[in-house]
Amino acid sequence: MTSTIAGLPIPDSDLCHVQWRSLAWILEHGPLTESNAIDYFALSPFYDRKSTNQVLRMQSMFSGQPKMDPASEQEALRRFIGIEYALVLSRPEPDREGGLFIIEKRERKGYDEYYPIASYYILKTSIYQAPSLYATLSARVLTSLSALQRLLELARQHKPTYDPRHSYAWKIKEKPEENTVDKQSTDQPTTESTTEVEPTTQESDRMDIDMTAPEKPDGPAKTTLKKKNHDTPELSNPILFRALQNTITNFPAFKPPPAVEAVPE
Repeated sequence: MTSTIAGLPIPDSDLCHVQWRSLAWILEHGPLTESNAIDYFALSPFYDRKSTNQVLRMQSMFSGQPKMDPASEQEALRRFIGIEYALVLSRPEPDREGGLFIIEKRERKGYDEYYPIASYYILKTSIYQAPSLYATLSARVLTSLSALQRLLELARQHKPTYDPRHSYAWKIKEKPEENTVDKQSTDQPTTESTTEVEPTTQESDRMDIDMTAPEKPDGPAKTTLKKKNHDTPELSNPILFRALQNTITNFPAFKPPPAVEAVPE
């Protein structure tokens, strides 16, 4: 089906990308209402000049009958068979740029039998064609498949090499827990500053030692052993260190055995 407007043919195709409005008509006839919404829609490229609405208007025009109201026009269109337009929703506003109107394109088969073909809506004096459910679902599915295709291509580029034992094994790295790492880094300085390390047995043996022997008239003077800055090989052995400690402690009480006189031959 091909329509014409201003003498130019209009192809019967999807016009969802078209937006039409006539500011001059709005300024001349005022804001849109339920009675003039179809008249305004008849000027757009969405209107079919071969519809039963146009046939009824031509008959009324040449017969001299006054213009029908929307209810009477819809009742008269039931007697025709073919393409018709019906106003199914009307929400006018006093503002010239306001209002919402929905117009349905139908194919009537009988008095009470018709099938919807398309829907159009007038929003703020601009007319649009509403996309069909098939077109909406097709666009959404096509978008999803396109994203899925790009994802599969990316996965194919990073596909691991084949392993006879594990086949294609993907190496998935676990994401480190940021909360645990932050908590450990926060608690570490506090632990270092407040915790005191107890010395071990070997370290306690290496501490500074100040040992004084019992004072006797004939005894030696005080003997003091202090830790060196660097441990010597002798002090690194705790057993040897304790033996030396006992020797120093018992040294003042040690008396050498009496000398044995040699027996003359």
